[in-house]
Amino acid sequence: KAIRCFIDRRVGSLSSGTIVYQGLSLDRCARPDILSVSDTLSMSRKNIIIYGGSFSPPHIGHMIAIETALRHAPHIDELWILPSSDRLDKQIGVSGDHRVAMLGIMLEEFFPTPEKPITISTLELDRPGLTTTHATLLELQQVYPDYTFHFLIGADLLRHIRNTWVNGKKLWDAAHFIALRDLGDDVPVELPTHIQMVSDDMAWVGVSSTFVRSLVSRGFPGTPYIHNRVAVYIKTHYLYGTKKGRV
Repeated sequence: KAIRCFIDRRVGSLSSGTIVYQGLSLDRCARPDILSVSDTLSMSRKNIIIYGGSFSPPHIGHMIAIETALRHAPHIDELWILPSSDRLDKQIGVSGDHRVAMLGIMLEEFFPTPEKPITISTLELDRPGLTTTHATLLELQQVYPDYTFHFLIGADLLRHIRNTWVNGKKLWDAAHFIALRDLGDDVPVELPTHIQMVSDDMAWVGVSSTFVRSLVSRGFPGTPYIHNRVAVYIKTHYLYGTKKGRV
């Protein structure tokens, strides 16, 4: 099975970024290896997990979420990771290219031979303007009308979708969710129309990208919360306040 780089050819240009394709690290996305829109539209109906986030940087908690979702949702055919551009509530500050590169490293290390295809998609990075989940859903449905998309989220976000997310009420009614619930998560009584809640047979690691960035900015490598290769990448590219010789 392949970990692929997906870039939407409709925009007429290819984004850059280190990716992993069948275990091979590439500095740029090579045209023959890219899954095009026409390729995917010719495939049969599929169920796809969409895992969005800033991934700045990607850490062990993200990898655990991927493993848990795929194990608890055997009907899923693929998982697509969508690094986001800036959002209304968050200015990310690190380029999409760097975040795609770090995701590629983490996937190569933690999922060298995934049973289901895992794809890094630049759909949100390539879209002009701020990222919203509702806009992503509409674009995915337009391009892949035969696919069903399941958004992988933490169950704690269920309290915010309808009231604070852009077009949250529409998303609540129309989207499919896979929600990972920690024992301490306070979830609403009323749940989205289409949801799979996962609350057992999973490990929960209370680590965040904010925590990792804080460690790195204070001169710590960030391991074991990130892979050592990601720590080296961060040092090499002087990300998150890292200075030469500090990490």
